[in-house]
Amino acid sequence: MGPLLFVIYINDLPDGLTNCFKMYADDSKVIAEAVDLDQVSTLQEDIGKIKEWCDKWSMCLNSNKCKVMHLGKNNPIRKYYVENGDERVQLGATEAEKDLGVIITSNGKTKLQAEKAIHRANHELGKMRKTFRFFNIELFRILYPTYIRPQLEFASSVWNSLSKESVEKMERIQGRATKMVFELRNLSENDRLTALGLTTLEVRRKRLDLIQLFKIINEFEDVDIGIDMGNNRIEGGGRRHGFQILKERAGSYPMRGFSLPNRNATTWNILPSEVVNAGTVNFFKSKLDEHMRSVAWRRSIYS
Repeated sequence: MGPLLFVIYINDLPDGLTNCFKMYADDSKVIAEAVDLDQVSTLQEDIGKIKEWCDKWSMCLNSNKCKVMHLGKNNPIRKYYVENGDERVQLGATEAEKDLGVIITSNGKTKLQAEKAIHRANHELGKMRKTFRFFNIELFRILYPTYIRPQLEFASSVWNSLSKESVEKMERIQGRATKMVFELRNLSENDRLTALGLTTLEVRRKRLDLIQLFKIINEFEDVDIGIDMGNNRIEGGGRRHGFQILKERAGSYPMRGFSLPNRNATTWNILPSEVVNAGTVNFFKSKLDEHMRSVAWRRSIYS
């Protein structure tokens, strides 16, 4: 018998919260801008309201696990507190936390997430080597996409702003995996990928980025990516199609330049209109794959 999922519906969410409150299972967070003293005071009040709400529903907060992550340049690094019985406990600061399986860092860099994905993929590759002493193409096509590649692609649309070093480390994992196929071990890496019908992991992540961007632009998913797509989309403009995306100027926040729309703007804008104007997600995937097979994707499109 499989695992059971218990879902409790609570309509009485904390009242009077000024800042954004998110809750998923036992993972809750408050997202707020706290620059001046009034904003800091408001955030502290919201923390108190959440604590009262948790007490009401017998979901007592563990103050030792409650952390504050300070984001942005010149952050004043204020102190925040939560009531723990008769004590007033100061919340500790953190620079990296896992949120729904993705490591979020205070500097916006994704190196830790990449290292985690690489470690898990290497672990799965090692288990596969110990379990199977001989690999043919048919067996590899079943095992690799099922157990190893998902470790390197989980939620990649969130953290796909990788350094060259991380990209190369991920590609080496796929290279070692394809070399396990007995018939192909004497071929070059590119020839092995061609024989197996695979692309580089970098191209696959780009494909996943474009699919996610298509869903957001066409409102198939309600995701706030920090950019008003209506103001950054030129209706009827551009050479290829009428949904050109303008890159946002990152300014003093260089990591902002690696957001989902910014890092994919060039690739999205040069897609043919028949791909971008697909009516459904599955049709878009089909047309995008067809386009990728017919056009040699040069590395310059990633700039």
